[in-house]
Amino acid sequence: AVVRIFRFDSSFSNQSHENRAEKKEGRREDHSTMSSQPLVSYQHDGAALKLYDSDCVLSIEPDKAQGFLILLRQGGDSNLAFMSLTDGNIVEACLGAPPQSREGARYQIAKEAKDSLANASDTSDAIVDLAIRTYGRAMDITIGYHAKLRKTFFCLRCCIAGSVRRKAKKDLEMAFKSLKEAVEASAQ
Repeated sequence: AVVRIFRFDSSFSNQSHENRAEKKEGRREDHSTMSSQPLVSYQHDGAALKLYDSDCVLSIEPDKAQGFLILLRQGGDSNLAFMSLTDGNIVEACLGAPPQSREGARYQIAKEAKDSLANASDTSDAIVDLAIRTYGRAMDITIGYHAKLRKTFFCLRCCIAGSVRRKAKKDLEMAFKSLKEAVEASAQ
């Protein structure tokens, strides 16, 4: 069953009473980079798994996305490319997890996504190639999105940016659809 979640903070339930009191007083973590868009997710053992966040993917800088593409297209070595997903920081970037920190809700979400991709790859070798192609396509979409914005005249950018972003988000949704279905099927 597909589940759509807008906000998620798994660390809240594990916090001490003191930390909860601090949050009530307004000293909350900054979640300004969290998207209001649903994350692609599915239900696995009672917890929703997210594979990407469109706002986070589109916020990846083009040079960084190009670097991720190099990792994902390693001359046909699918094992090395898949390791860049399950052991690297591509999935974290696609979910908005801070690269320097190995804690917090976004990092936990990325870790669960990586573990699920690794587990799904045990059931079918085709999932490895599908995951590599999907995240590679996401980087292509990101690079194209930024290129379109750069080509737009500055005075028209605010008018056109919304439609370019909507199209990029729709392209991401289509790109992740097959991977989501495959990972979902492997968990059953």
